[in-house]
Amino acid sequence: MPEGKKIVCVVGPTACGKTTLGVLLAQRFGGEVVSADSMQIYRGMTIGTAAPTEAEMGGVPHHMIAVADPRERWSAARYAETAIPIVDDILRRGKLPILVGGTGLWLEAVVRGRSFAAGQAGGAVRAELQRQLEAGGIAPLLEELRTVDPEAAERLHPADEKRILRALEVWRETGKTISEHNRETGRLPPRYDAVWIGLRFADREDMRSLIDRRVDAMAAAGLTEEVRALVDQGVPRDSTAMQAIGYKELLAVLDGQQSREEALETVKLRSRQYAKRQLTWLRRNPEIHWICWGEKQTAPEEQEKNPGAGKPLHEAEGPGAAQKQTAPEEQEKNPGAAQKQTAPEDRGKDSDAGKPLHEAEGPGAVQKRDFAWALQVSTEILSAAGVC
Repeated sequence: MPEGKKIVCVVGPTACGKTTLGVLLAQRFGGEVVSADSMQIYRGMTIGTAAPTEAEMGGVPHHMIAVADPRERWSAARYAETAIPIVDDILRRGKLPILVGGTGLWLEAVVRGRSFAAGQAGGAVRAELQRQLEAGGIAPLLEELRTVDPEAAERLHPADEKRILRALEVWRETGKTISEHNRETGRLPPRYDAVWIGLRFADREDMRSLIDRRVDAMAAAGLTEEVRALVDQGVPRDSTAMQAIGYKELLAVLDGQQSREEALETVKLRSRQYAKRQLTWLRRNPEIHWICWGEKQTAPEEQEKNPGAGKPLHEAEGPGAAQKQTAPEEQEKNPGAAQKQTAPEDRGKDSDAGKPLHEAEGPGAVQKRDFAWALQVSTEILSAAGVC
């Protein structure tokens, strides 16, 4: 592993609490957060992307949020080119970089230091492929890919037009298959020694409930007005930014094509589908240490030392029970802070948000996101990895 280049990656599906845990870890270990969210990079999209507010950042420096014009098109390659110098600068200053986000490809682009094959979405080759797609459908293009790169053709679903076009684009521009390129980059050593911490739910209904609540909160906070503001600024409706979940659906409302209630139900559905895709991607990474909301999980060594440690922290008994576990500086300001630790996306939404998460009421088991427990488990993971 790269000497002296330890970083932390906090990952998981949408609405699982990555922002909160990233801030708590940064407060505890003197870190800075680097967002790895493909939509939080755009300015003017705070509500729909759940980008942290200044208050939710808790005094922790955050990078790669609201750095791009929503008219621009960003790729994993461009993200890596921009984020890597920031991560290196954080390391040079003796701080801990904490990458937080659910865009798996972007995270891997930074951590693995992988290079990207030639080709660009707006180039002549892509334009020709797009023309062929519109004229004859995906079948002849997939057959061409099967001839030049059978490995990629076998791997890709016929409905995955985007990746089929990308694989053909690489072949036509470079004479090298994308499968060959991926094997070459896969043999390269990683750029950073990353400790991966993942958040997920034991019960999928809990995730569903929290996503639905989050969408309702976004609507109440003014998501429709945020979309209208982007349109008024002249952001093209077919731009990457406007294809984000929540924005595309609310455009239909502004155009009178759908009711607000129907659009929000669609946003909830697509958000849940996206969360499943995020989990599918992340589960391919065997290095992730998973913290599962709703399970009695903790580090094995802690279980041996304290039988109560295997319980969620709000159930642990004895001195030092986990309800007092929170960032040191928060403990000094407010000894009861850990009991009220709640995710940014839950704050200000309803009367449950101010309660300890294990006491919250309502549908689903949102109360199972005990961040004091997650902070303790994460601290043990980072300590075992030599980060602290």
